Amino acid sequence: MTRATWICVGTGGVGKTTIAAAIATAIAATGRTTVVATVDPARRLGHTLGLPTLGTRTAVPGVPNLSALAPDAAADVHALVERWLAAQPVHAAGLAGNPLLAALGNGFAGIHELVSLVALADLNNDAACEALVIDTAPTRHGLDLLALPARLSEVIDGRALAWAGELAKVTPGQGLRSRLTRWGQRRLVSALTLAAGEVAATAAFSLLAFAADLRPELSRLAADAGALLAPAAVRIALVTAARPGAVDEVEQMRAALVAGGHAPALVVINRAPTGSTRTLATLPSASAELRAIATRAAAELDAARVAADAVTARARDVWRIPTIEIPALSPDDPRAVVTEVARLIAGVVR
Repeated sequence: MTRATWICVGTGGVGKTTIAAAIATAIAATGRTTVVATVDPARRLGHTLGLPTLGTRTAVPGVPNLSALAPDAAADVHALVERWLAAQPVHAAGLAGNPLLAALGNGFAGIHELVSLVALADLNNDAACEALVIDTAPTRHGLDLLALPARLSEVIDGRALAWAGELAKVTPGQGLRSRLTRWGQRRLVSALTLAAGEVAATAAFSLLAFAADLRPELSRLAADAGALLAPAAVRIALVTAARPGAVDEVEQMRAALVAGGHAPALVVINRAPTGSTRTLATLPSASAELRAIATRAAAELDAARVAADAVTARARDVWRIPTIEIPALSPDDPRAVVTEVARLIAGVVR
């Protein structure tokens, strides 16, 4: 059976994590072994599924066939380095106590995305994972995740990494390279060392040499992640909320996805209004204060209804994408919300 892979994208605060958890729950209910993974550093997925802590792949209590995963740069980057050192043990001494390596898990730019990509690539090689649902960070980061395998391939296969690795390994002595080239490289290394300091330069060169020797492993990573996130392999749910401007937000996301070769499969309108308090606002027996509150609430609901209808009309008439509306549900019990949304969405996802 072909793996079902869903990716939820959207702006902040629209309920992507809840929708991702619900899609995964609905698919797991069909009997397929399903993993829901969040690549959002905010890591709300555990709370949404009733898991006190979430890091490595964890079974979701009460939901057969479903497990959840939340890659954590701070916890996972060193395990990842150990894994790669097993393939390149010659670098163990150079990386021992490396201050730059120690800093990688503490917010180093791009490291969370890399750790997430490795986790997703591992899932691509797991035959027991029959369905995968990915919860992304707000819009720009979600789009970046889809583009990351290709960007990583460009870096790995480009000349810059190979050149940097060779530069990091420059040592005195004879070799195939001309003396003039070696002299120039040593001068550049000396200049960088002088500018950055001996400790920082040594740490940087050690990491560069390690990365250069890891090119085959990184190439496999990029290929696996690229296969998993390829346009033909994924179904994308655009998640929005019923609020003014929603149709423009979804249009921008859809256009960006299409530009990257992805065709969205579904639009989910979260917190869509199902009723109005306008009747309360007109009751003669209601106090003036209560009528004023009800009138404001009714106006907000009406605006939300107009926004939801605009998204549905655009999706139906222009984008040709199916839509589903999820009503506002009480957030007091996140697990109950996920269960209800899964019931509503079960006929749409597969």
